[in-house]
Amino acid sequence: MILIIIAYISITLYEWWYLNKKSRKKRTRSLVLGSAAGMFLCLCILYLGKGRWTVGEMLEGIFSPIDHWMKAGR
Repeated sequence: MILIIIAYISITLYEWWYLNKKSRKKRTRSLVLGSAAGMFLCLCILYLGKGRWTVGEMLEGIFSPIDHWMKAGR
């Protein structure tokens, strides 16, 4: 997990440097850094929950009700 944090910090610092170098708008900076923070949060949730559930179970939980709804209409 420490290596993941170091990688995300280095990527975020590089993005910040690039955005400042190219004089990007404040909205662009917010979108880029916000998406990086969101991806980091999702990665942390996946890392911490890797023993409790799998991605397949998550997808089944999302799409199973939709599948049942579609089959009910037949």
